[in-house]
Amino acid sequence: MDIKFPVQKSEIYRSADNLQQNGTAVPSSGVEQKEDRLDTISFWIILALAFLLPVFFLPIGHLSILFSKSALLSMSVFVAAILWFFARLKKGEFVVPKTFLFAFSAIILLVFLIASFLSPVSRVSLIGLGSETGTFFSLGISFALFFFASLFFRSKKRILLLYTALAGAFLVVALFQIVRLFGGTAAIPLDFFANPTSNLLGGWN
Repeated sequence: MDIKFPVQKSEIYRSADNLQQNGTAVPSSGVEQKEDRLDTISFWIILALAFLLPVFFLPIGHLSILFSKSALLSMSVFVAAILWFFARLKKGEFVVPKTFLFAFSAIILLVFLIASFLSPVSRVSLIGLGSETGTFFSLGISFALFFFASLFFRSKKRILLLYTALAGAFLVVALFQIVRLFGGTAAIPLDFFANPTSNLLGGWN
């Protein structure tokens, strides 16, 4: 069950609602199609992220694999959030999952925010250097990802797509490790993978 928060609609949307209530047919407009498209694009961004995040890295010497993954995660969630926000403004309501898990997650996020402001090094606690996992920024990104996952992956078809994306990423990682196992460090001539324990995930912990 979800909680819906209505927002103020523009005049054009209020007029369309009045016409629908009076039984007058309202022709489909490009604005309405664009609204549905925004939600669809947001969904595909999150789905693509599920596949790309385990295998993504930037082949730049001074950037670590974890930093590359953190940048991909942050930008993907940010773009998906913007598209979803504009889609909600057009529709006229915000839908929030009504679950205890979501409520507790929001409370934890709020506690992290308060603790970050009370910290002697508040800037580090809030955003860090960009790739840390214990900052408020990283926790906020994780919370947003959890929020979008609870909204987008509800039907069996979309859940199956998610499992397929994760399985595809697992196969790529497994193939990479097999090549490293039998070909050695020279099989993939990149500085990132010079160490025998290097992997696409960025670490084993």
